Amino acid sequence: MSALLRFFRSEFSEVAFAEVRAETRAEHIVRVLNQRGFEVVGMARERIQLCADLELLGNWLDGALTVSSVEDLCRLVDVEPNFFYCSSIGQRAFTDVRIESRAEDILRILGQRGLEVTDETRERVESCRDLDVLGVWLDRAVTVSRTAELFADGWALRLNRTA
Repeated sequence: MSALLRFFRSEFSEVAFAEVRAETRAEHIVRVLNQRGFEVVGMARERIQLCADLELLGNWLDGALTVSSVEDLCRLVDVEPNFFYCSSIGQRAFTDVRIESRAEDILRILGQRGLEVTDETRERVESCRDLDVLGVWLDRAVTVSRTAELFADGWALRLNRTA
């Protein structure tokens, strides 16, 4: 028997594959809930992501298709509802923190790469409120040779205007 075949038949690989299946199923649960309009945050998200029980995750996936409220979601994954996380105010606060964090990371990456960050660049990045545009800029910050290239081609500007 080859070493590769022995590995795939070993207890170690079974455990590793079970972990990957659990992580994948957890991602799918969150994805289904997001597609249904539920943003999974806080303890509910943590509980789903840390679960390694494939049967329980399967039950949660089934339930993700039928929950009709945040309270149902919390009952499904057996966590206490935290209404701040679930409220529109809480969601806006989390979005604002994500935006600020992404802008900070863009500027940090540019600085660590030794690229000049002008006041104009800093202002443009920090004033952007669109996570998708900031995501594009974050990806570009890793490879641009000048900070002006961050905003190149106008694509990001079109996104910003339609948001």
